[in-house]
Amino acid sequence: MQFHPNSAVATQILPLTSVAYVTVVIPALNEAGRIAEVIAYATDLAIAVIVGVIIAALVFAWQHAKNIEVVVSTEELGWKVYDLYGSLFFASTQNFLALFSTKDDPAEVVIDFKNARVKDHSALEAIDLLAERYTQLGKNCIYAI
Repeated sequence: MQFHPNSAVATQILPLTSVAYVTVVIPALNEAGRIAEVIAYATDLAIAVIVGVIIAALVFAWQHAKNIEVVVSTEELGWKVYDLYGSLFFASTQNFLALFSTKDDPAEVVIDFKNARVKDHSALEAIDLLAERYTQLGKNCIYAI
């Protein structure tokens, strides 16, 4: 066992090629990279790569969940139009639903998905839930693509 100077973990010495491989394979996410390096030194390179990929996927989903936006306008007929931008998937469904003010909207609402991408079944469920909310209030929701 040897104490690695960049971590507070006693580790086994890995061949130099393994350490270089960890540095290249693990994404350049500050904390995720550091966590994977510590795991590589403490256990096994394969486990470190798997943990690094999982952390990178979670960080990716978290960052992209914030990237759904809406531009709201009113048509001359009094319809409220929501122009969506971004990706709608499992991580962004709550942000998506928070974009709409169903109680304050007029009787006719248009949701334009031209600049948005629906990625998975969770997104479809969120769209269905939004339609149910408008229906319960006696409002007509029109989807444009």
